[in-house]
Parts: sequence; C-alpha cells; structure tokens
Amino acid sequence: MIVHGIDHEPELFAGIGADRAPDAADAMKMTAADLLQLGVIHRIVYEPTGGAHRDHAETIKRLGTALRGELDDLTCMTAEELRHERWTFFMQLGSL
Repeated sequence: MIVHGIDHEPELFAGIGADRAPDAADAMKMTAADLLQLGVIHRIVYEPTGGAHRDHAETIKRLGTALRGELDDLTCMTAEELRHERWTFFMQLGSL
C-alpha cells in the first residue's frame, strides 16, 4: 500500500468534508501504517518526495520493486504452502 494511501474515502465517514479527512482516516484506522500494524497489508511502499502524483515514473518503479519482492516470496512456496498461507492470512483478519 502506498504510504499516504487510505483504504476508503474518509470524507464519507459521518458526512465530513475533505478538510477533516485526515482526522477521520486516523480515527477509522485506515492509514497504511494502521493497516500494516493490524496485519491487513504486507508492506508499505514509500512515495517519492512531494507525493506519488508528482513523480509517476518513480512511483511505478517503487511499486514494481515491492510487487517483485512479494512475488519472489510467493514463488518459493509450493502450491499447498501458498494456499495455507493465504487461508491463514485471510482467516486472521476476522480475529482483529
């Protein structure tokens, strides 16, 4: 997940405006740091200086590196290990 990304639109949280969105995102625990700590995501991809929207090429490079890393981790597993890992990952989400 991109470091400054959020999981949902916090503006919709209790009908608040965009100026209060960061507070809502924090309260709803939907920032990248929150989701990593809760075990919902596997890693945070840090954005280039100024944000992902300011340097698309660097953002794509960083996302590609992160995806390659995740795929490398998966390719050294057998199909059975992968199914078990994914099952365990998704089952633990309901126990938070």
